[in-house]
Amino acid sequence: MQLQNNFFIHAVAGSGKTTRLIKLALRFKNNKILITTYTNKNTEEIKKKIISIIGYLPQNIEVKTWFGFLLSDCIRPYQRVLGFYNRIKDILFTVQNPHSKKLPNGKIITVAKRSDVERYYFNKENKMYSCMLSDFACNCNENSNGAVIKRIEKCYDYIFIDEAQDFSGWDFTFLDLLFASKARIIVVGDKRQNLFDTHKSNKNRKYAEDLSLYFKERQQSHIGILKEMNRSRRCCQRICNFSDKINPELGNTISDNTTIRDHMGIFYVRKNQVNTYIEKYNPQVLVWDKRNKLSKIYITLNLGESKGLTFERVLISPTKEIVDYLKNGNFKKESIVIKNKLYVGITRAKYSVAFIIDDDEDISQYSFEEIALWQSNF
Repeated sequence: MQLQNNFFIHAVAGSGKTTRLIKLALRFKNNKILITTYTNKNTEEIKKKIISIIGYLPQNIEVKTWFGFLLSDCIRPYQRVLGFYNRIKDILFTVQNPHSKKLPNGKIITVAKRSDVERYYFNKENKMYSCMLSDFACNCNENSNGAVIKRIEKCYDYIFIDEAQDFSGWDFTFLDLLFASKARIIVVGDKRQNLFDTHKSNKNRKYAEDLSLYFKERQQSHIGILKEMNRSRRCCQRICNFSDKINPELGNTISDNTTIRDHMGIFYVRKNQVNTYIEKYNPQVLVWDKRNKLSKIYITLNLGESKGLTFERVLISPTKEIVDYLKNGNFKKESIVIKNKLYVGITRAKYSVAFIIDDDEDISQYSFEEIALWQSNF
């Protein structure tokens, strides 16, 4: 089996995108495969999934974090072309440029220049700033006449990249280099689930904020083919419909969950009925962070921590911004992380999502007619 094209896959929550990526990789038994993703957690989950399917990790497949791939395959073999001869001891994780300084007048300046390699990319202990990895890899490739990409072509026939919505800045520049290589690239992601960033940067910011835009532009340039995975195997249709309202420009999600259960859909639960609701339906309680009072009473998860998980039902303790959204149907432009965390929280559930509201709240002022007020019958 051979793939003649690069592919961009924009996938809704619950579509099984990572599983699909893994099963595709397992079909290439005679090719060298790299599967890479941002976090250590996702990397371990991919390894576990492969083992659950075939019982072992095949020799032709390597699974690495994005940072691990950049450091081991792209940077260490070519760091000397930039004049850095010391061994890179480790990665120092930071999303902010450590050299940016804000002046009293509000202007931001950079106190170290990119040409000052040792100072710009490393701390005094020869640890490399994580926010500089893709920048350094691009710099190495440029100053080695493309040797970095040529090496990658020899190491891997296919590169599968998961959770690409976490990419930022120079990651997209390096991704473009990969697309120009002989290796076939498959990139999977979902702009709606962008909760983390490899680093903060003004470079390629429009792509960091909207992965689908990057995919569409590259398809228009005939770099690859864009595929939409818009079917959720997890959420019932009522949940899909409600989650789609958060990003209406991305189209509709179709549910493949046809199971019929009691109490399906989206609900409001008053604070004085939370205990009764939890006893009756046993939902997973989702909060913004552990400072929420519910975390002292129930087993809770942060909205961001719930990513990748599945529950039959969830009960969400909303922030003020989420309450405002429930009332007026809009998010402020700067509320991208809040919007995405809400999307993630909603789409963890198979059958029902409930929001906690105040006891005296007048739900007639809320925007969404499809949300029913739940009231105990006992």
